[in-house]
Amino acid sequence: MRGGEDLARPAGPGIPERPPGGSGSSGDGVPVVETVPPGDLSPAADLPGPLSDRTGGRSRGVSRLVRVVLLLLVLSVPAAPPLSRALLGGHGPAGSPDGSAPAGGSAGGSGEQDAAPALGPGVAATAVPAVLALLQDRAAAVTRRDRTAWLAVIDPAARSTTADQDAAIGRILALPVTRWRYRLLALALAPARPAAGGTALTARVQLIYRLAGDTRDVLRERELTLVAGRSGALLEAETAAATDRDLWDLGPLTVVQGSRGSAVVLGGDPEAARALAALVAESAAGVDAVWGTSWPRSVVVVLPADRSGMAALLGGADPSGLDRLAAVTSGMLDRGSTRSHALAAADRVVLNPQSWPQLTPVGRRVVLTHELTHVATRATTAATPPLWLDEGFAQYVGYRDSGLPAVTVAADAVDLVRRTGQVPDALPTADAFDPARGGSQAAYAQAWVACDLVARRAGPSGLARLYREAASADGGQAQADVALREVLGEDRQTFLGQWQAALRTLAGAGG
Repeated sequence: MRGGEDLARPAGPGIPERPPGGSGSSGDGVPVVETVPPGDLSPAADLPGPLSDRTGGRSRGVSRLVRVVLLLLVLSVPAAPPLSRALLGGHGPAGSPDGSAPAGGSAGGSGEQDAAPALGPGVAATAVPAVLALLQDRAAAVTRRDRTAWLAVIDPAARSTTADQDAAIGRILALPVTRWRYRLLALALAPARPAAGGTALTARVQLIYRLAGDTRDVLRERELTLVAGRSGALLEAETAAATDRDLWDLGPLTVVQGSRGSAVVLGGDPEAARALAALVAESAAGVDAVWGTSWPRSVVVVLPADRSGMAALLGGADPSGLDRLAAVTSGMLDRGSTRSHALAAADRVVLNPQSWPQLTPVGRRVVLTHELTHVATRATTAATPPLWLDEGFAQYVGYRDSGLPAVTVAADAVDLVRRTGQVPDALPTADAFDPARGGSQAAYAQAWVACDLVARRAGPSGLARLYREAASADGGQAQADVALREVLGEDRQTFLGQWQAALRTLAGAGG
């Protein structure tokens, strides 16, 4: 779900490519080291046109460039209404008292530079080739799956680094890496680190990689401490900022490559990984049934070991703000940010290890199918339609095969009508989906009612057509109005009246 959503009842982003090769220039003056994986590791990465266009900057508006998708789950069981009981398992309360969602940690600048890497005082340009060679060796070690080569670039005296890097490469090689390259951003003298037989340097680099199932490259910034001399450069240490830690930085992991993507379980539980991979396949099939197969159709879903691991994967978010999240789907980077580095996230789904187990099997499938719907629509449309259609469509696909009655799925909207005795005078606006404003649960339920109404009149394919038409050009309500006329043959006001009537009918139903 996009932009943050409260689920009291669970009803309710890359680098320009260059030709494969070794070290060189990215075209903007920044040296790039890239090794294309051989053989069976060759990328399933070059995705269809719409996605390539989007990563190149096809705009959905500034707010569209970062889409941290928050699926908020209220776990205060005593107050839980019918749909919470339908989707939650029999666990006790474990929720945050407020409905706040953490700020998205994936926002940041593009990581692209207009000049060659910055050289600090005292750093000779002659040091750059040695550093690039080291980065080339590291990239090649990953893509060739060569653990020995990865460790060979480490200073033999740096024993703790060797141990850390040995653990890291083991985890990296467990992941389905399809692309791994580095971009050298800056070199500086390492403070207070005299080096015998060479110069101690700090290299700020950008790691650009992709896993099978990723919809686009992921960027992470790393800092390497090196010793550069006449014979080359050796690694002494590697660190990642709290905002740039990744899967292999967070301990043991288990990866199951399913038919529709990768399930990554941190903490190493093979059974949980197999179950998750099966659920990804089931949920993706549910998306196919409505949206069709014109999307990458594969995704990476991650179940962290704990809340701190989830926070790290979300760019160093505050762990205490994650109590009420069931899942987060990260989106594209914000090129307008002033941050010096960025995570350009593929559309991965990160599950909350505390909230996820409290969902019933049906609830998990609803949640994951909703998230994968966003992955599919984001990858294959030009713009974002109004949120009532964007979120309502994902709700519709998520709940389509749940077996839950409409009055349960729309419980929050129904409760609002019953409580106030009135129906809304307009479809929910973007502000209504903001959990900080309160009442976002009702907005998601109202959006589902609107999309269910379209599907009952025009079929699921008609609803998908409505979404595609509304998400063409620049999107927005005006484009959605055009789509309504094309699909249903009526204007928004007529559709509004029918939607209000549907709400009244549901509110008058039993339960």
